[in-house]
Amino acid sequence: MNADRILDWRGPGPRLAARVWGRAAAPPAWLRGVAWATAPVNHSVLTRRVAARALPPPAPPLIVSLGNLRVGGTGKTPIALDLIRRLGERGYRGVVVTRGHASPLRGPLRVEVANVRAGDEARLLAAVSPSWTVIQAADRVAGLALARSLAPAVILLEDAHQSAGLPRHADVLILDRWRVEDGEMVPLAGPLLPWGPYREGPDGALRAAIWLVEGSPASGGPWPGVGGGGSRVLAFHREMRLATAASPDPGAAWGVISGLARPELFEAGCARLLDRAPRLAIRVDDHATYTTRLVTRALAAGSVAGVTCWLTTTKDAVKLAAVWPEQPPLTVVEMAIVWNQNETLPDFVEERLRGAIAGAPVSR
Repeated sequence: MNADRILDWRGPGPRLAARVWGRAAAPPAWLRGVAWATAPVNHSVLTRRVAARALPPPAPPLIVSLGNLRVGGTGKTPIALDLIRRLGERGYRGVVVTRGHASPLRGPLRVEVANVRAGDEARLLAAVSPSWTVIQAADRVAGLALARSLAPAVILLEDAHQSAGLPRHADVLILDRWRVEDGEMVPLAGPLLPWGPYREGPDGALRAAIWLVEGSPASGGPWPGVGGGGSRVLAFHREMRLATAASPDPGAAWGVISGLARPELFEAGCARLLDRAPRLAIRVDDHATYTTRLVTRALAAGSVAGVTCWLTTTKDAVKLAAVWPEQPPLTVVEMAIVWNQNETLPDFVEERLRGAIAGAPVSR
């Protein structure tokens, strides 16, 4: 169900990328040719970056990277939130090292939820568990050094699959495209940046100990338990839930405002959740700063469209809280992770951590 009206307030770059990358699954011939010609350069640069990584120190702390092959929209933040919450509930202290996209603060600094100058995802992660600390650092080598000084059990390197200079004991990769061949999962990708939304080709998945694939249990499982190179495969799906007590009245005209890499996925999920399409969808840049002026403009557009309530993401809500008025109501929609199998990513991390504490070498 598409919105009755869409206002795309993203900059020209993100809008152009959305149009071009939207054809990534079946790109035109000219784009395939350009992507093929530039692929060796991309591969060479990435190979040098990976080769520059230092060996991980004896664990603990256990250093785990979470990343993807594609730019945004694969569920990385909900996975990180789920991992932090579950490990925190099990009594493990940890630290997240994140870049802090769109934040003017270089760091490294310990993120407080109330720090409006910190990155939106960093603030969201900092609110999950009191036993976890979030370190924001533009120089993530310095961020990792600060994280290790806090003596945690686990360090999570957020969005670091392609990062140079950051040692890790295990890579966890979210696959958004794959096929099953002879009972084994085979990773897929598409045109690489800047011609497509992929940071690297499918060979990059072979560096990961765990592949995470998204799909409901009824959409093609059971899932192969192993991928190429011996990677373990864990399947999950996302469930959208109303995170605030008040929900839109049945039949009320509602709008949605979000700053995401792929806002259309969130809008469609909200429509399924409420069983009707939004009257208005407003799209702003990923990691955008919400100002009073922007919110006033959005509410004026909503008033013209007859919108009486709004939905937004947990990430956007962190920033909107300071500038959104009491009325019309703003309902937060969270993305909960549900694991399709008995084994979960927190189980995997805990298994490796227990082995490291017992003195066993941390292996892939």
